[in-house]
Amino acid sequence: MKLNAMKWMILSFLVFFTAAIVLADDAKVLKVFVFKVKKGNTANVSPLTRFNIDDVELVMPTDEQMKEAKRAVENMDLKSEDLKQEGQGIPLEVFVLEVKKAYKDQPISPDDLVNGIGVMKPTEEELDQQKNLLKMIKELKDFYRNFEIQFARGGAPALTPLLGNSYHMGDTFSLGLGYQFTPFFDTLLNIEINDFQPEPAIANGGFGYTSTLAELLFKIRFTPDGVRPYLFFGPAASLNNFGGSFTYESFTGNVNYQSQSDFAMVGGLGVEFPLYPMAHFFLQGEVVYNFIDGDTANLGTLDQPSVFLPIQFGIVFGK
Repeated sequence: MKLNAMKWMILSFLVFFTAAIVLADDAKVLKVFVFKVKKGNTANVSPLTRFNIDDVELVMPTDEQMKEAKRAVENMDLKSEDLKQEGQGIPLEVFVLEVKKAYKDQPISPDDLVNGIGVMKPTEEELDQQKNLLKMIKELKDFYRNFEIQFARGGAPALTPLLGNSYHMGDTFSLGLGYQFTPFFDTLLNIEINDFQPEPAIANGGFGYTSTLAELLFKIRFTPDGVRPYLFFGPAASLNNFGGSFTYESFTGNVNYQSQSDFAMVGGLGVEFPLYPMAHFFLQGEVVYNFIDGDTANLGTLDQPSVFLPIQFGIVFGK
């Protein structure tokens, strides 16, 4: 079906045909709804798969569009028996046909019949119903597309002496779910795991140390698009775990100790680089102040607080 270059540049419009069962004679009628591309947004509109719902609005079809719709029904050789129950859609490249309810007080003229099917304009009430549905879809899309998810990994050197002397540089991994309130401000719930392996012959007998952080982060971007530098900060709950095996004379065993939930503060700087329209590569450095309790610090030969610096790279999916 060829597209018309009309005054309002109605390109690649979608048409919803809604068919209804008239109770008296069980006739089925196709109602034509037109999605009109907003002026100025036609350049990137072509196939249905790339159609942006934010760039369209619902309008009553013109007489010329009604002729186009009737030709489409005729060309696809659609018959009345092909129309099924209400709500069933029949996709056709530019057209989508659905079976819905119509009104008895709309006479079907011979000019409206195509292959025995009435192809008619909707009522204003039907148009308003479809407009409300389109509005709801747009609002849901605006809400969900503000979510973002990210994952990262890297290394975590120690910034306090006992942690640095007792353990190798840690491995770090994080997974976060955030919401972008504005292009400049996000909140992020981030789970971060920092795993430190012991240096040989240290005081705690060679137990590995893992710090798991549940972070509530506030993220501030300095630019809304392109390369986006940012800073972030927030509180965290910290769970500290020590584990390892030991041998004493002829005895071997495993030891595992997990602290109560401690408090931590985190903050850092980073920069995001665009990959795709909804994905960015990022690199960031984060300072973690882990306020572990005295017993846990003594057991693990750690500072109180222990401070380390996760340096991470990763991908964030979102706007």
